[in-house]
Amino acid sequence: MKSSVTCLLLVLLSAAPAAAQELTTGTIAGKVTDPAGSPIAGAVVIVVSESGTHTATTDVNGSYILPFLRPGVYTVRVEAPGGFTTAIKNDVAVALNQRAVLNFTLEPGKKETVTGAAPLIDVTSTATGTNLKYDEFAGSIPLGRSFTDTYSVAPGVVSGLGTGQGNYAIGGASGLENSYLIDGVNITNTGFGGIGSYNIVYGSLGTGVTSEFLDQVQIKTGGFEAEYGQALGGIINTIVKSGTNDFKGSVAWYATPGGWRSAYTPVDLETGTSNTLRQNVNDFAFSVGGPIKKDKLFYFLAYNPVITTDGRRANALDNPAFVPARAGVSVFDESQTTGFGGSRYAADPLAFPASVEMIDRTRRADNYALKLSWQATPSHQVELTFFGDPATGGAGPQRDTAPEFSDFATGGGGSTIRFGSNNQSLKWNAVFSPRFFMEAQVARHAGIFRETSAVNDYRYRDLRNLLEFTRGANSYDDPALGIQPLTLTPVAPLSGGVGFITNQDDNNTVYTVKLTSILGRHELKYGVEYDDISYQETPTYTGSSFDVQLPVSYTNGLPVDNNKDGVQDTISIPTRGGATVDVRNGVGADAAVAFDSGNRFRVTRARLGPAIPPTLSKEGDLFCPGHLDGAPEGDDQGGTALDPGERRRCRDLLAAVRDRDRAEGNASRFRVLRSDSHLHTRFLDLLPQQLQVCRQHRAARRCLVGRARQRQEPRLPEFRTVLRAGAQRPGGARLQQ
Repeated sequence: MKSSVTCLLLVLLSAAPAAAQELTTGTIAGKVTDPAGSPIAGAVVIVVSESGTHTATTDVNGSYILPFLRPGVYTVRVEAPGGFTTAIKNDVAVALNQRAVLNFTLEPGKKETVTGAAPLIDVTSTATGTNLKYDEFAGSIPLGRSFTDTYSVAPGVVSGLGTGQGNYAIGGASGLENSYLIDGVNITNTGFGGIGSYNIVYGSLGTGVTSEFLDQVQIKTGGFEAEYGQALGGIINTIVKSGTNDFKGSVAWYATPGGWRSAYTPVDLETGTSNTLRQNVNDFAFSVGGPIKKDKLFYFLAYNPVITTDGRRANALDNPAFVPARAGVSVFDESQTTGFGGSRYAADPLAFPASVEMIDRTRRADNYALKLSWQATPSHQVELTFFGDPATGGAGPQRDTAPEFSDFATGGGGSTIRFGSNNQSLKWNAVFSPRFFMEAQVARHAGIFRETSAVNDYRYRDLRNLLEFTRGANSYDDPALGIQPLTLTPVAPLSGGVGFITNQDDNNTVYTVKLTSILGRHELKYGVEYDDISYQETPTYTGSSFDVQLPVSYTNGLPVDNNKDGVQDTISIPTRGGATVDVRNGVGADAAVAFDSGNRFRVTRARLGPAIPPTLSKEGDLFCPGHLDGAPEGDDQGGTALDPGERRRCRDLLAAVRDRDRAEGNASRFRVLRSDSHLHTRFLDLLPQQLQVCRQHRAARRCLVGRARQRQEPRLPEFRTVLRAGAQRPGGARLQQ
């Protein structure tokens, strides 16, 4: 088990319009002025969509902001006292985690002015990436139905090569270094970093989440904000659909018949393998959404079972041991204590008896989503979301190697699996005042992987054919007829249980509170995030436990023989579960004669002692992202020169920063990613916890603005600083066989 604590502090300073962005919603903001450019205070901004109506009022600077808007298309209407026109903008698109900036100029008069949509580019964000609306994009571009099929088309997203299904490489990182968010729930596998279920044996099983109940997806490939952490690659952010004032529903069936695919090219190996030769997919989709109470309470419900059936077949290879075993060669006689293979392996002329037919492997993912949205008041929204992709694989060849088991007909190599996750999110968005709002969320991800072998026996691998083949044997000793010719191949059949099994529990609970304060022309964004991560892997082997005899020696290396019988003493330690066993043989009197020496059984893998104890790690992260536009309050022209008094105060403040740096020896451990922003970074480092700091240090802010103005730079560069405590990063733990 691994538990982790992550604390997140966000501080954002910017010039108006403020640049707040919400994880699962969008924002409309801007300014209302008259033809002379003077701000109009008290103007009412009304936005209307299928989800209801939201309003805001401009301040003394003519600025307004409407946060926490569900992504969609809005109509924006502005009305102002004093005989101004009413302005209307239609088809304003609000995208996920982005801002639409709408500035209005109202003319004197009473007429209405109707204009087109706002631009879709969010000029307040430094992040690079792509926003896609599922329904619109999938209707134009042929895509798969999985959530992971959608973001694969974004620029900068390429194949992760060996990282498995759905784990694409972004920004040069591996496919296991991204972060995946759905409705604010981090569904990234906490043990391996992939999306959905990930297992040592099966690799990436991906996620069963489909686009049926997802609204928009945002792919951040670089420059993303500091509140997005735990990712060296990209951020995949998406949201579950919400109900609206209109009742909507859909029923659909998507099918991929195996006969409509191009033919698979099987791989043939002398040692034997199995191939997928057919796949059928049936995808049933049901969704419904609408109002429980118009403009107040909405629901959305979706159920999307996906049934995938793969047809697999093993190579049809002859069994070199069949003829010697039928002739009565003793090593195959299982009535003897050291005999092996007479009933489970050498009784069939085919090395893989299952190769005579196609074997079906069926897996079913029961994807679901439920979302309740409550507009408690015009300023408070509450959302409760449940979604998941619990999946099962029925009894049968769940592992690719199952058709290569010689006893497949009696359950050898077969198993059942359960995997996937269930996720919940409770979110509260609040606008306490036009200058202060909050996002609070509790999100939980609970993923599992379980496998049960159809046969609780050791996994046997018969290497006798391979060993005799490498020795050059070309005959066998028939008890009745003497030496007979024999053609050997390097085939190595399996039998018994599946062998190594590793069950997993992947849990992550995240508590987040983010606050935003508008202070004049500046915005301060800050918050805390607490991550409670638990990952536990329980490896074992099929079969019953047995004792392992371990020799005992003195510290100098000499053997211990307390009973003086001339044999080194041993201690017995029981295994935790069974083992994997290789069946081997040696060289008999004649190397050209196969199977003329006794069988040997070698335990190749087993586990001793108690279960692996929990692996604990804790980490604290402090993030300080921010930027400062080159325009102090009340100056729209990009900055002013400093008067002598301000210049002296500026020098005193910067000298205090330098003195503290020397005294502390950089003990604060800030790492500046953009050296040009050093002064601004150290200024933020001086900020006390109280929000009044922005008023107390206005001179320092103007100092920085003045310096930028003197260098003819309209804006100081963005920066990000990181404070870390703790030695181990959450995620990435791997348990080897």
